[in-house]
Amino acid sequence: MAANKKRSPSLSEILLIISLLLSCIFQCSTCSFCNTNKTNEHESYKTKGMFVFGSSLVDNGNNNFIKNSLAKANYLPYGLDFPLGPSGRFTNGKNVIDLLGEKLQLPSFLPAFADPSTKGKRIVHGVSFASGASGILDDTGSIAGNVTSLSKQIRNMEEVTLPELEAQVGCKSTQLLGDYLFVVGSGSNDYSFNYFLRGLNRNLTLQAFTSNLTASLSHHIKKLYSLGARKFVLLSINPIGCSPMVRTMVQPTQNRCVQGLNLAAQLFNSCLKSLVDNIKPELPGSTLVYVNTYKIIRDIIRNPSSKGFNEAGNPCCEVASLSEGGNGVLCKRGGQVCANRSSHVFFDGLHPTEAVNVQIANKAYASTLKSEVSNCSFPEDDGSGAETKGMFVFGSSLVDNGNNNFFENRAKADYSPYGIDFQSGPSGRFTNGKNLIDLLGEHLKLPNLIPPFKDPSTKGNKIVHGVNHASGSSGILDDTGLIAGNVTSLSQQIRDFEEVTLPELEAQLGCRSSDSLPNYLFVVGVGGNDIVFNYFLRNIYLRVDPLTFTANLTATLATHLQKLYSLGGRRFVLTAIYPVGNSPMVELNMPNCAICAPTLNQAAELYNRNLIGLVANMENQMPGSHIGIVNTYNIVQQILLNPTSKGGNGVLCERGGKACVDRSAYVYFDALHPTEAVTVQIASEAYASHIRF
Repeated sequence: MAANKKRSPSLSEILLIISLLLSCIFQCSTCSFCNTNKTNEHESYKTKGMFVFGSSLVDNGNNNFIKNSLAKANYLPYGLDFPLGPSGRFTNGKNVIDLLGEKLQLPSFLPAFADPSTKGKRIVHGVSFASGASGILDDTGSIAGNVTSLSKQIRNMEEVTLPELEAQVGCKSTQLLGDYLFVVGSGSNDYSFNYFLRGLNRNLTLQAFTSNLTASLSHHIKKLYSLGARKFVLLSINPIGCSPMVRTMVQPTQNRCVQGLNLAAQLFNSCLKSLVDNIKPELPGSTLVYVNTYKIIRDIIRNPSSKGFNEAGNPCCEVASLSEGGNGVLCKRGGQVCANRSSHVFFDGLHPTEAVNVQIANKAYASTLKSEVSNCSFPEDDGSGAETKGMFVFGSSLVDNGNNNFFENRAKADYSPYGIDFQSGPSGRFTNGKNLIDLLGEHLKLPNLIPPFKDPSTKGNKIVHGVNHASGSSGILDDTGLIAGNVTSLSQQIRDFEEVTLPELEAQLGCRSSDSLPNYLFVVGVGGNDIVFNYFLRNIYLRVDPLTFTANLTATLATHLQKLYSLGGRRFVLTAIYPVGNSPMVELNMPNCAICAPTLNQAAELYNRNLIGLVANMENQMPGSHIGIVNTYNIVQQILLNPTSKGGNGVLCERGGKACVDRSAYVYFDALHPTEAVTVQIASEAYASHIRF
């Protein structure tokens, strides 16, 4: 039989094969947008694009295309440093969205929705819907004529952009939008141009208005979630009371911020942070992060030179006032502009320069990878609005909640009369009632007392509000506690925290400790025992001067703080050493020692001065950290110098095992430790040092 002769494909068959190949290639390229199955950690952070909602701080030029809008920035000097010139961005160069897009390596600037050319493949990497002068509430932008409210921005996305996006990439938006970042920057105009300017503050409390505002924002976020959004970045309100517009209008002769507006901004921001925490359980699979633009700008204004700025109060461009026919906000068309824009905080009467936007964008980008409010599953709060999730405590008997009860040592307070005024009786606290940690926890609205690390029941959900690692008689130096036998040194306390508590906390919260720990307060109350039981009692003072000893002490403490910072700690409260030379212990045990009290107090004062210097240096070495000092020395000393002014009438409790009747009238409960009455004052100062952040 003859062999079959091979037939060459016809031209029509070749064209069919090519068209099928091209179709397959196109489908593969577009469907990559819809593939949400990530294969590695790096890919899980990959962002396809952004959808942006809000006001002028994130507007990429939408108002240029809206008739009868008075809020436009499409003229010089706006855009003076922008590659495309005046574009409708309310700054000299790039805004936060442009800079964040660069961080995310998006291929181009996001187009403005209202631009007629924003269609087709131009929308596949996102769209900006933001409109200058708009707000969360629909009526906020009326002062600027025709602007697009937040609710309308979201409708535009749902009704126009999403159908076109689905057509472009060939899949449903619910599959697609999980790969996009949703940025919402809105709220300040609701206060500046609605609540205050329209006089709503005369009939509606600030709290009620803010509650309504955050409820409306919550509704908008849930709507975006229902459309398929999963990754959100929410920008706080800036310190609007520090803007040139407000300062000029409200108090033109005074060079300071208007606190009323700043308090409104802070209230909203606090509610926004709570919203982020509370709404997450209602949005399964979502990631919401909060970018504290208020703090970024406030820190620059407080100390501009440290951030590379030299002008924090005046606008860079010439702003026409109301009397000149302007609005006190926008740059004068064709007006003068400062030569060095990067040295100014504000470009016009309200909006920051590109130099400030760079810092905000950097924080926003960091937050998309690691949320500063966190992706952690914290327990539902009790509605108190507490911002601090809990405390981790390190130190000695002044802050020990009972760790020494659970192992053999000679520094225990698990018997009467200790705890005579405490709800559960003797607990290991070295006082008659609550100690500093208990009282500080009440100030912070924590739901329960912090459990001691050594208690076998301290595990599971008991640790999510913090753990107390402190051990009575311990010190900064490892050998300080030897006099009391087996106690836990500060270095061992931190190792216990790292090796035992942190892994369990991560398991409980479902996130890395580096994500969760910025939400906790780290309290370190230690140092007194190093002075009393190490430097003095071991006669080290005879060969080492107090200056050298306390310098070594603070250097060792610095190492411990750096270790806690490396683990994720960001907020610290440190207690000073109180006037140990004036404690009853010295009088009882060293009655004939004339130099004892002054030597001990001198060492305590030297240490406390070193502690202040340490904090100043450490905050520079630990970016993003906040360290407060509680001056326990001054608090106790003032009470001792004038006890009746603080409600007391004596110092020593009755000896022989009985407790004095009126514990609140005494400074010391035993020979070394203060009563609850004194500790109340120390806790109040500790809380004040915390909230000043």
